[in-house]
Amino acid sequence: MIILCAQIHAVCVRQHQKHPPVRGKHDFTHGNLMNMKVLKTVAAIAAIIVSAGCSRQAVGVDEYLIKGVVGNIPDSTVISLMRSDGRLAVRVAQDTVIGGRFEFRDTISGGAVQFGLCSFGKGFPNNILPVWVKPGVKVTVTGDDNLLLTWRVKSRLPEQKTENDFLAVQFPEKRVSQVYAVEEADMLRELRSLSGEERRAAWRKVDSLRRLCKPLDSIANHKVLEYMRTAPVTTKWLDELALHAMMLSGGYGKADSALVYELYSRLTPDDLKTRQGEVISATLSPRKVVGVGDDLVDGDLYDTDGNVHHLSEFSGKYILLDFWSVGCGPCMESIPEGNELAREFADRLAFVRLSVDGEKTWKKVLKKVLKEEKSDCVEWNEFKPMGAGLSASYQVNGIPHFVLISPEAKVIDIWTGYGKGSLRSRLLRHLGSE
Repeated sequence: MIILCAQIHAVCVRQHQKHPPVRGKHDFTHGNLMNMKVLKTVAAIAAIIVSAGCSRQAVGVDEYLIKGVVGNIPDSTVISLMRSDGRLAVRVAQDTVIGGRFEFRDTISGGAVQFGLCSFGKGFPNNILPVWVKPGVKVTVTGDDNLLLTWRVKSRLPEQKTENDFLAVQFPEKRVSQVYAVEEADMLRELRSLSGEERRAAWRKVDSLRRLCKPLDSIANHKVLEYMRTAPVTTKWLDELALHAMMLSGGYGKADSALVYELYSRLTPDDLKTRQGEVISATLSPRKVVGVGDDLVDGDLYDTDGNVHHLSEFSGKYILLDFWSVGCGPCMESIPEGNELAREFADRLAFVRLSVDGEKTWKKVLKKVLKEEKSDCVEWNEFKPMGAGLSASYQVNGIPHFVLISPEAKVIDIWTGYGKGSLRSRLLRHLGSE
């Protein structure tokens, strides 16, 4: 385009030199008519150039466009576009920052969809910046540094405005905690190559950074809850209350417990029927919680074909429940040992793996796992979010989470975590002597 403009300018100069205008007169001589023709040609070409430039920026009716302009970010920094898939954030695209700019453009259908921006490179926090997209909508992202959550996202989508409003109330504490989060993320990346005392020292540094963040995050969280008192109940509002309810259940944010319950009282019957409403209700008004010595709690469980099953189908056998997710490393590592034990104790034990992932992710990963190694376990899913359904009844706060049930339908053991051989040693305590 620059070359073309230079050529147009040269034509104008040559025509001006060949047919200079007569000062003070409206001269319609051949030379001036030629000048007019040239000007018309120039205008037409300029219009084409402008149109071409605009067309590259235009957003098609079936696509979205995210344009980023960020300062103080080195060239070659990779920005990833993430999308939630159940409990996982899946990378759908990535672009390299050049001259402080990056861009994402792709086709999409339906209504507004939430994506997120992040970077896994050095100097970035382990955060994801929410970005909403929709067919035909352009989104601009601007920032001044590497602190992701300080970047500004602008579009005409109401979902994005809501997201921005919730984030804005968390400052200035969020900015300071982002600085610590960058240090922590870099330290965690470095940990992979450390061992011995160096590794232990690095973990101590991580712990100290988290202690610095904790009071800042507490203030930011309280600000969000205060804001929610008058904010309309939206999907984002419900997401936040579900998060704070689960934090409260896990022993965090106790100082805000009264405020969380106050917000809970705002929910309508329709709100409680949502995915987030189920989690909130199960957490703040929990169904029966099961512990060692209690009767098992059953529910509707689905196989990959959509058929409904129940734990009662294994009456008279031991049942080992394994709450797991594809995004959990120890969960995936336990698969071979789980299959081995399921085969070895097949006459006395039903090894039931209950995924907490969404349907799409679960089926996709299960298909891959089964292709690599046949599963000897029962593969079911309740299709309820973590913190609702059986995961709430069996107090699942971390995964993998195991629950051993006796042939008499009594819970006889509960534990969390996995290390090589740990499943076998735990089961043999109960099944080995028989």
